[in-house]
Amino acid sequence: MKFEWLKYYDLAKELADTNSINFKDSANNSKLQISEAKLRSSISRAYYAAFCIASNYLRDVLLDPRLSRARSGDTNEHQYVANEFKHNRNNRKMTEVGNDLGRLRRLRNIYIT
Repeated sequence: MKFEWLKYYDLAKELADTNSINFKDSANNSKLQISEAKLRSSISRAYYAAFCIASNYLRDVLLDPRLSRARSGDTNEHQYVANEFKHNRNNRKMTEVGNDLGRLRRLRNIYIT
């Protein structure tokens, strides 16, 4: 059974919504730590939802044979997927997806580390 990556995005939104409520209402340190954990998890889930949907599109719809090589470890798959979308000059929407995916990855790396 194929996993529905949009569910990860739904989870990210739910965690972010819960996080904002807890962050405003929290009066003690343990609630703040839980709030931070939810926020970090939300950011990570949102990025992975976008990445996996984009990666699966390249693999399953565009039948990109290089994507399987990217998974062998000789290429950074996350960078590869973003670049494949970003450098598609024939489709503006795909270029936007690539730019957004790269931006999300950078933000995730900033806020998760």
